[in-house]
Order: sequence, then C-alpha cells, then structure tokens
Amino acid sequence: MITLAIDNFGARGRPLPNGGDSMDYPALFYYLRESGMDVQVKQTEEAPQDAWYVMKVKWFDFTVDYLALVNPTVLARNMKIVFLYDEADNPAHIDERLFQLAEKHGHDNMVFVTGNTDADQHVWTTYWPEREYMYRRSVGPVRGSKTHFKRRSKHFTGLCRIDKLWRKIFMSNLWKKGLHHRGYFSYCQTFLGEQDDWDGIPLLNEFIESRELDVDEFITAGPFLVDQLSDQDRNNDAVLAEHLYQDSYFNIVLETNIDADSSGGQCITEKTLKPILNCQPFICVAEHHHLAHLHELGYATFDSLWKEDYDDIQDTQQRFEAVMRLSEELIRLPLDELHYLYQRAQPILEHNRKVLANYVPHRLQDLVEKIMNRP
Repeated sequence: MITLAIDNFGARGRPLPNGGDSMDYPALFYYLRESGMDVQVKQTEEAPQDAWYVMKVKWFDFTVDYLALVNPTVLARNMKIVFLYDEADNPAHIDERLFQLAEKHGHDNMVFVTGNTDADQHVWTTYWPEREYMYRRSVGPVRGSKTHFKRRSKHFTGLCRIDKLWRKIFMSNLWKKGLHHRGYFSYCQTFLGEQDDWDGIPLLNEFIESRELDVDEFITAGPFLVDQLSDQDRNNDAVLAEHLYQDSYFNIVLETNIDADSSGGQCITEKTLKPILNCQPFICVAEHHHLAHLHELGYATFDSLWKEDYDDIQDTQQRFEAVMRLSEELIRLPLDELHYLYQRAQPILEHNRKVLANYVPHRLQDLVEKIMNRP
C-alpha cells in the first residue's frame, strides 16, 4: 500500500496541492488509483513515516525554496518528498538546486521526477514520461484515426499552435516555397513573439538572420488555420481532429523542444504521440536522439520508408536543416508514392498504437519502484 501525505482536502475529500497555491494538484494519486495500484491518502500529521509527500511543480523556479513550502511535519519525521514535474528543464541544474536545499534544511529524503531523460544521470532526479501517461489518459486506449488505404488528398499534416522562433523559421520555409498548400498546414500564432530570443535557441545567428525576412512575411500573411476550433480546444488533447490525419499521409511534428535545455536529454510530449494515436507516419523537429528514445520506450519509427539519420546529428543547427530538407523531399513526392509508403507502414502504425494503449501503465509501475528504491 502506498500512502500519500496530504496537507489539506477540498470538497468531497479531494486532495489539494501540497506546498500552497504555487503548486498543482497531486495528480500522482489519481494516476496510481486508476492504474489499479493500492494507494491511500492521509492527513500529513496522521500519515505513516514511509508515506510520500507529493508536490506537483507547475514551473521550476530556481529562486524558490521548495523545502520551505513543505509541511514541517515532513521534515521533522524525515518523510519522503516526491516532486512531480513534466517539463524538460536541465536536470543537472535542478539537481544542483536540490542539493543546496537539502544542505540548508538537513533533509535528503526526496526524489524529483521529471520528463527529461537525462534525469537518471543525477542524484535527486529521476525520469518518467508523464506527458505520455497524461496523453493516454486524455484520449483513452481506442480513440483516434485508424489505418485505412483509401486515397488521401493531402501529403502531410503540420499543426503548430504556439509561436516559437525556430518553429516559424521551419514553417515559413514550407510556406515560402508554396508547399503548405499540399498539407493540412496550421500556424496559429498563439503567444506571438514571446519566444523570439535569438540566444534562447541553439541555432546560428547568421542562419536566423538569413530567414528573418521570410519569417516576417509569413507572420504577416497568417495566421494559418485548418479548423474553426477555439484556442482552448486546440490545446485540449481530447479534441482529436481525426479527419486531418485520415486525409493526409505523414505528419511533421514540431516538438516542444529542439535541445531540452542543453541537457542532452529527450522529452516526449503529446506532439509526437498524436500521430502515433492517429496511425500516421511522422518526422520530428526535436532533440538529438528523439527517435532513439522512442525506440527505448518500445515504439518503432520509419527508417524503412525514408532516412532517419537526422536523429543521429548531435549539432542542433545541422539536425534542424536536415529535417527541413527531408520535409521538402517528402512533400514533393507524388501522392501515389506516399500512398505506397503508407501501405508499407501499416505494421509499424499498428505496433505503435498497441504500445500507446498497453505499455504506458507499466511505466508508472516502474516509476513507483524507482521511488521506493530511492534511499
């Protein structure tokens, strides 16, 4: 039996965030319960010493003393603090901050669960792909587009809601060359200009400058939309838009990160999982070895259909340009050839659907064992 220590409860006994309003609800309780694991919640003062005190971090702030937010009972009884964080911030930096807090408060019984694969290389942090679990939880095991072999009218689907500098460089390249007409091409311009810091992305300034005019023209011509959904619905994983996947042959994934905060790790999000759910081959604008990590999770990719050597390119600039070239090559293929490639992809697509449907709960069990085995 796993016991979670909770400071306060809301209506109908709902566990409220530990650590105050700056924290999120302790989702781990629901994850464990719906996965059939033995779990209970207790008021922190009444919880056994081996209980976990869960803190769901919305956004890691290096100026915050997170242990100062902890119920003093937890520190006094040396209870285990479990931080849950689904972002890709560099685990080495988080680990360093946790070391400072551990020394300050004299408490080292804690584990910080993060969505960056590099986490397992450090003392306080450990990796779990929470975004995969959250997505599977939102859509269920059987929803989404299925494979079919009717002819499709579009080469690709490429959907981008939130504006980032590297994303609009990538998408403006397709637009400038008139290739956007061949796909379900969306660039919504949400949070336009908020992530335009040249020093914030690992692309060469000379390259960014060379694309500046095209980007400006692209933004002026937009936004580009393929639906009538609200921004809230576009951000809702349960809204699937299956028709886009059913009428196009492959997906261009513009992931959340292209370098995972210079950590060398990977972070899988719903952006990669959407074409998996909807049985669509994909290429990824993402971190180094993003595809390799999918293989580690049990998924298959599409090196039997096209070259995926871009995933092995460590230099982000070179990898980014390689995916740009590949996207153009695939979009320029005749629809008949893409139809043939899609037919060949059927075993991979069906395999990936099974992994998403069946493997995800096992990863939660692995996480539980990692937390339990932390000294």
